[in-house]
This record gives sequence, structure tokens and C-alpha cells, in this order.
Amino acid sequence: MIGFVVILSLLAITGLVVMAIDLVPQAAAWIQRIHIGRWRERREWTAAVSAVVETWLRRTPVIPIGDHERLIVLDMLRGRHRSATIQSWQEAALLLGAGEALRRDPGQAKMQQAVAGWLERHFEGNGQWKSPPQQVDGALLGYALMRLPGIDIGHYRPALDHLRTLLVSMTGNDGTIPYRKVQPDFRYVDTLGFVCPFLAAYGRRFKDEPCLALAIRQIESYSGMAMLPEWFIPAHAFDLAQKVPLGIHGWGRGIAWYALGLMGTLKELPPGDPRRERLRDQASALGQALLRLQGTKGGWSAMAFLGPQSPLDSSATTVLGLFLLRMYREFNNPEFLEAARRSAGYLMTVTRRSGIVDFSQGDTKGIGHYSIRYQQMPFTQGFALQLALEILALDEPLAGAG
Repeated sequence: MIGFVVILSLLAITGLVVMAIDLVPQAAAWIQRIHIGRWRERREWTAAVSAVVETWLRRTPVIPIGDHERLIVLDMLRGRHRSATIQSWQEAALLLGAGEALRRDPGQAKMQQAVAGWLERHFEGNGQWKSPPQQVDGALLGYALMRLPGIDIGHYRPALDHLRTLLVSMTGNDGTIPYRKVQPDFRYVDTLGFVCPFLAAYGRRFKDEPCLALAIRQIESYSGMAMLPEWFIPAHAFDLAQKVPLGIHGWGRGIAWYALGLMGTLKELPPGDPRRERLRDQASALGQALLRLQGTKGGWSAMAFLGPQSPLDSSATTVLGLFLLRMYREFNNPEFLEAARRSAGYLMTVTRRSGIVDFSQGDTKGIGHYSIRYQQMPFTQGFALQLALEILALDEPLAGAG
């Protein structure tokens, strides 16, 4: 009898633990959304967003692979709750945000400590990765590393060389990089955001022209095959063998991945380079399309052409707002600046009291399979900080900005 009671007690405790794993995050999110968006002063909002970036650099929240919110413990036990590749671009965005913060104010001791701790956790004493990235997603980490101010980038050359070797080894017969080796004929828009900024920055920093040329080829190949005519908006992917777009045109974060690859590469090309002029034409076309697709609240939808029928996605909005802000500097188009300001204004309305920017679409499951979960995301947090800081810099220029 005593043994039966013990078994029942253990089952009850197990059930409570399983329920807690499911319910505690949902309850916490609900509580944290109380009084969301009550930000009126941009500098105060920026400081709150920055504080979260600093905290998350020390311990980055896990972005779940799945969308379901029941029996999460089963995913954890099966190793299907998180993915190192997804976490890599989350951390990369945080590092980019931290780098921007330190570039504008090098005296931020807590942010410096957070970055130093991140570097110590990820690199050996010889500048090589402790756990070298094995997928293209990790290239964005390399780009974020090269954008950090005040570090000896030469010390980390072994880690950067590893990424270069990885990307070049994946290059297909057409001279571009697939998202995964198991799909050699598919080219995903995500890949542009992951690899092009890194390849372009590496190529310029280390005078590696083939590396820079690969970044440009990756963008131009995609632009020639997967864009919606009259709109210049990318499809989710395209099939190299059949030469057809795959998935929808107008997936919000997909547009953001394209924009990230384009602006990162454009930044590394000097004036007068004919390739730069070609990319400028593409950037201008994308900018004009984004003006047409921006919602009345200032954000972009997860499915851009559905407008208000699709939820606004903070992850897309942060990157696209940043893109338009940088293209304002490129083209001196006041419409781009106004759209960027409106995007920041929208992000303020979906920022929790804690400084966490909310309502980012969750991880995508594949072509045509998009998340229905809208949540916090370190990727969004890092790009929101860059956007906020760059807008502040226009209003309050600081020494050392650039």
C-alpha cells in the first residue's frame, strides 16, 4: 500500500512538473505584456532595449523549434526543443547590437564585460572556435565578430578562416552557396543574410577578392531568379535545377534576410566599383517596395502582401527599418528616413516594460511552413538596438559614431 502511494505521489509530482514547464512561460509572457508599449521617450526606450541585449549576451534565451505549447518536456527529452544553428543567429544579432552600442559609447562597462564574457565562452586562446559552426547560419556570428570595435581581429583570424573554408566548401556548381548540402539545388533567401555580410567583410578586411565576389554573386543570382516582377520582393527560395521560385513572395523575415545580405555587402564596396552601382539599383528598388508594404502602424507583416490580415512581425520590422535608415544615408531619400522612424515608433509600442521587444514570428519550419507563434526573440532585440541607436545618432550625433 505504501509503495502504491509513493508511485501515485511520483506521478502527481511528474505531472505538476510537466504542467509547470508548459504553463510557466505562457503565464510569464502574459504578465510581462501588461502595460506593454508605454514608451514615450526614445532615449529611455533605447536604454531599456540595450539593457536586455547586455543581459541576453550573458545568457541567451532559447528560441523553440516547435510551435506547440503543450508537453514541451517531450521535445526537450528528444532534443527537439532547441537548435544550435538557430541560436547562432540569435547571438549574432545580440553581438551586432552590442557592437553598435560600444561604437557609440565605448565607456559602457557592463556591455564591455558582457561582450568579453561572450568571447571567452566561444573562443580558444588561439582565436579558434571552441565549437566551430558547421552550417551557414554561423557566418553571421563571424560578421558580428568583425563588427566589434576595439578588438584585435587578427587574433580571431583562425575562427574567421574556418568560416570562409566552410562556405567555400559548400559552393555548388553554379558558384553559389546552398542553405544545406542535403538540398544542393535549393537556394534559400535566409542564406543571403547569413553569408553575404560575412563574405563581403572578410573579403574587404583581408583583401580576398574571390570571397567578396562570392557575396555579390550570391545576391545577384538570387535577384535574377527569385524576385517578384514589378515589386522586387524575394520568394522564400528558388530551385536552381528547374529555375523556378519556391514558396511565397513576401514572407516578412525573408525580405529582411535579403535586405540584410544586400546592405551588408553594399557597405563593403567602395564608391566607383561598378558592382556597387548594381547593388545600389537593387537596394533602391527594394526600398521603394518596402514603402508600399509598410503598415499604417509602422511595421511590416509576417506575410507582407496580406497587410492587416497578417500579424505584424517585429523581427522583420527591425531589420527592414534599419535597412531603410541606411538607405536614407545612401540615397538621401527623406521617405526612407520617415519610414525608418515609423518602424522604430511601432517597435516602441510592442516593447515590454522590461525592454524586451515582443511579437516576433517564431522559427520557420520550411518552405511554406511558417510559425504561428509570436514571441520575444534575441535576433529582434539586437537589430532593434542598432535601429534605435542609429536614429538617436541622427538627432544627437556622438563622437566615434560610424
